[in-house]
Amino acid sequence: MKLSDYVMQFLVDQGIGHVFCISGHGNLHLLDSLGNNPKLEHVCTQHEQAAATAAEAYAKVTNNLGAALVTTGPGGTNTITGVAGAWLDSVPVFYISGQVNRNERIRETKVRQFGVQELNIVDVVSPVTKYAVTVIEPEKIKYHLEKALHLAKSGRPGPVWLDIPLDVSHADIDPDELESFSAPEDAKSPDNNLSSLVKEAVELLSKAKRPVILAGVGIKRAGAINEFTSLVKRLGIPVLCTYSGADLIADDNPLSFGRPGVNGMRSANFVVQNSDLVLSIGTRLNTTITSSRPETFARAAKKIVVDIDENELNKNWVKADVAVNTDAKLFLVEFLSQLESYSSQVDDKWLEKCQAWKQKYSSVLPEYNDLKDKVNSFFFLDKLSEEMDSSDAYIHDMGSSFSCSMQTFKVKEGQFVSSNYGMAGMGYFLPAAIGTWFGSGGQQRPGRIVCVCGDGGLQMTINEFQTLVQYKIPLKIFILNNHCYLTIKHSQDTYFDGHYVDSTPDSGYAAPDFIKIAQAYGLKTASIKNQDNLGQKIKEVLDTSGTVICDVDMPGDQALIPKLTARKVNGKYLQTPLEEMFPLLPREEFLENMIIEPLND
Repeated sequence: MKLSDYVMQFLVDQGIGHVFCISGHGNLHLLDSLGNNPKLEHVCTQHEQAAATAAEAYAKVTNNLGAALVTTGPGGTNTITGVAGAWLDSVPVFYISGQVNRNERIRETKVRQFGVQELNIVDVVSPVTKYAVTVIEPEKIKYHLEKALHLAKSGRPGPVWLDIPLDVSHADIDPDELESFSAPEDAKSPDNNLSSLVKEAVELLSKAKRPVILAGVGIKRAGAINEFTSLVKRLGIPVLCTYSGADLIADDNPLSFGRPGVNGMRSANFVVQNSDLVLSIGTRLNTTITSSRPETFARAAKKIVVDIDENELNKNWVKADVAVNTDAKLFLVEFLSQLESYSSQVDDKWLEKCQAWKQKYSSVLPEYNDLKDKVNSFFFLDKLSEEMDSSDAYIHDMGSSFSCSMQTFKVKEGQFVSSNYGMAGMGYFLPAAIGTWFGSGGQQRPGRIVCVCGDGGLQMTINEFQTLVQYKIPLKIFILNNHCYLTIKHSQDTYFDGHYVDSTPDSGYAAPDFIKIAQAYGLKTASIKNQDNLGQKIKEVLDTSGTVICDVDMPGDQALIPKLTARKVNGKYLQTPLEEMFPLLPREEFLENMIIEPLND
């Protein structure tokens, strides 16, 4: 059997149905085997970064594995942003690259390059993969594939990389004679201390007056959504979600109180900061959630932190009172089994207080409705989420589209929401939407895929318009076109007194006419210039068949608030605690919202 045929069949056996790829000399035999396998569809993107990102998004929506195939040299290096995104968002993806023949490799010499387009891609990607190897011995292909599979899906998931030289890819092998990989027993599955740690957690929860659940994407990665839903119903306490876990609970659920953080909701920040217990499940509690001052995060609360990655628990950031190093599903199953001993002491007025914050501190301010000649992004996203169905997927990009989405978009029950949360790469949305479309049924998927991006982000991957045309992928893309890098512009206002560099049309940044570009690809277009009948305009785009590129004219000076800012104290910038978002509330109103003692810095 040809080795490249064996590799492709291995992917099929893992439930993978699509491989995102770009052809090159180094991967010719792998490509041929991909094209000859009747159970695999090859999806040709326009750039390897897009292939890498589409594979990551495919894995997210299927909650399984994704796969991308590239060639040697630049084929490998072009993928790195996508690979790093999978690494940071804990997504299991098989990345496979072609390589020069074994006798053309650098080997032990000290030359920079030997073969044509040769590059030691394994050393380049090793820091952002769980396993990276060049397959030198054809008879070890099964071993490397099985080891990569084990590592990609075990513990904290992540990407893996197999680099296959050209002469290895077409080697003749006997599948029955191949060496196998034997996975070691996982001593932490289940954790030997899990029962006792959960008992501690339940005891702490039983004493809490103002508890809150902080839910992260680790719940999805562990396949534990049903257990999480059961926990929410059983406890009946407030639920907050991280950005990447935004679709774990619907916004209209009476126990859902939004997304806290640096670019989160003011109401959600009041909830977490005034809590006396945080049950954190499947989130690494990074700085976008806690701020850069972890000592101020939920500072009056006991913290139960559940994380599959022991390194995250030991990073000396947020101090956990009970740290549980295990899979979110294992934890939830054990936690639910011990709730017979749980006796709630929750303050009767705690939920009422959370509801009051949610109702009072909307990110869509009344004055946004008064804008006449442009479109406010918060107002727009509020209307967009109203018009979308629960079966629609929502893929958003970075910059304004990220912060406004996290503060405004109202997630419906069962809706899929995704972005590039760790890497935060501009342009992510387009290849991610392509991967999501293929991973969720393609032409047979039940709902639409709706994307929101900025003018800056679109230019990073706009060449993938051709992929939409090639495969007839019917995306609805809304461009929040503020004609600048608005988030950078605001930061330059804050820290450099409005000295703009590469953020505005007169300082180096400019955007083209996206309507003309889309039409050149043969795509349908629309423009929204103002807020008159905004809901109807959005509905018309959503209801139009095929791909539609809609340019939304947004002010270049629109404020992106609320947000966390920094104060200069003794010559250094000091970030405010989560409850003190800009613009600051009147002091009397702020103090009325604080159950715990405010800070005086």
